Amino acid sequence: MKVDFPYGYCYPCSQFVFYALGGYDSDWDLKLIKKINFDYKGSKGTTTHWFVQHKTNGRIIDITKEQFDQIPGFKIEDLYPDARRANLGFPYYTTKNGKKEFGHTVPCMQVLKLYDKWREDKGQIAGLEKYWKAANFASERREKTNEMYSSEELTNIPLNEQHCFLG
Repeated sequence: MKVDFPYGYCYPCSQFVFYALGGYDSDWDLKLIKKINFDYKGSKGTTTHWFVQHKTNGRIIDITKEQFDQIPGFKIEDLYPDARRANLGFPYYTTKNGKKEFGHTVPCMQVLKLYDKWREDKGQIAGLEKYWKAANFASERREKTNEMYSSEELTNIPLNEQHCFLG
């Protein structure tokens, strides 16, 4: 199976689009399809898939759906009705100056890294700028290659929620 881009990048790409469109203050939802069963050349697999959907008119933005084109007879579009609103992560960033809290899940570091490049090449996006600034991306994170949880954060992850926040 071909596993280069966009394979495996649906979450950060969709989360980027979601926040670029205004995130929780917009008419868009970040959506997840769980337990997608497929058969590729006799090997069975299960995966998940993320995309963005308009709350009222149902329009779907799925910039990584082509990763499923290599599976004969499989159409990800058939599974869109099974999707649920979801997001992964925490409702804050931890910086050298303390926690920057939000009332909802914040964009992951992969999204901020992508936005950092976008910002440099194409300019600011209001829906992502506030998170980029809150995470102190330019001063604290630009050079990091691996964003890790602190031991204190790991002990505070509620196991029953598996750090998945809806909202």
